[in-house]
Amino acid sequence: AAHTARVSFAVNLFGAGGIEAVHEPVSVDAGTAGEALTASGADVVCICSSDALYAEQADEVAGALKSAGAAQVFLAG
Repeated sequence: AAHTARVSFAVNLFGAGGIEAVHEPVSVDAGTAGEALTASGADVVCICSSDALYAEQADEVAGALKSAGAAQVFLAG
């Protein structure tokens, strides 16, 4: 998948800092991002996707995550 390298990078980066990654191979958009955040119990998020999807959806998804209570939203890549 197009996001695999970025997911691996993010898991290792956050893990090195003692932050456990909650990774489920999910596909979310702005409409479901908040629900996914709430279900995970996380408050720090790292969006991992392809450059094409970043261009299309990253701003909306990040906004939805912040609105749902994310304290920090990172973008891998």
